[in-house]
Amino acid sequence: MQTNFVSISAISNKDQLVEINRISQAEQFPYSLAIGYQISNKSINQRTQNPRQPRFSKLGELDKATRDYSLITAVHYYTNDNRTIIEDLEKVVGLGVEPSQALLQFNTLPPSPDILKNVREMGYNL
Repeated sequence: MQTNFVSISAISNKDQLVEINRISQAEQFPYSLAIGYQISNKSINQRTQNPRQPRFSKLGELDKATRDYSLITAVHYYTNDNRTIIEDLEKVVGLGVEPSQALLQFNTLPPSPDILKNVREMGYNL
């Protein structure tokens, strides 16, 4: 089943999420909103952060708040190495992100078919 939605990307903190939810409720948008959180192998493992990324340690809390507002979590994942994908996505799940409730977008690297199969088996929606 295909769902239409509009994605708002590069959300980096709860205050931004609260404001988006407020506007969404006030405007009564006729479509679902997906809230995009950018993460990368570096932000996960080296704790780097740019202004468009949330602190990785806060991703689980942001996912829960996003779902509590009946919005859709979209994880925008960046890596340059197929070998890091599964381990990194397991860390995302470890923070409390529910893979079956989140959209996953790969950026900068086309994953191999085996990796995509493993990611689907983890429960992520691609």
